[in-house]
Amino acid sequence: MRLGSHYSPEVLAKIIEARRKQQRSRESVLASVRAATAAWKGKHHSPESKLKMSEATKGKKRSDETRHKISEAARHRTIATRYNMSEAQKGKHLSPEHKLKLSEIFRGRNTTLETRRKMSEAQKGPKHWNWKGGVLPRNRSSVEYNEWRRRVFKRDYHTCQRCDVHGGHLRAHHIVGWVVDPSKRYEVANGITLCILCHRKEHRGKRQKVA
Repeated sequence: MRLGSHYSPEVLAKIIEARRKQQRSRESVLASVRAATAAWKGKHHSPESKLKMSEATKGKKRSDETRHKISEAARHRTIATRYNMSEAQKGKHLSPEHKLKLSEIFRGRNTTLETRRKMSEAQKGPKHWNWKGGVLPRNRSSVEYNEWRRRVFKRDYHTCQRCDVHGGHLRAHHIVGWVVDPSKRYEVANGITLCILCHRKEHRGKRQKVA
């Protein structure tokens, strides 16, 4: 009977104000969420519906308050929730088109050294997913180590300094050992670029060129 009818702005404002004043209990909200989840369980959006949803949200930016709420909600997920999310994603693969879109989005983006250091600090020690309570003799995932390694390769033009092989699987070798003198760990002058075979021979005490 009211199909196609529209409320006036005054009536809409009154309805919105009345709904704001209604205080729903936590149990009532959870019951509504459970009912909605049960109703949608097993249902999937059509490709056309997904495209419309994507177009509707394209270019929109969430406010800082909304982003903070999402972050807090994700932070307090239970182990069971995280397990269910993991199980739901198992076996799924990104389509070539999706991979291409992600590649286009992140192409040309260079994270600063400070950002990389923060990302490294956020995953160090007990914060890392594979933390086992020990201390590795060399942290190959640290920003400082990766930066030292990159600079050594760049100085040597990505070429093995023993057999002149260019590119491939190279190693940045410490001339003065990592444990011998910690003060020289990140000195570029203390590094040398070697291929895998020459690196193995270096650790065996053999420095002759590979035949």
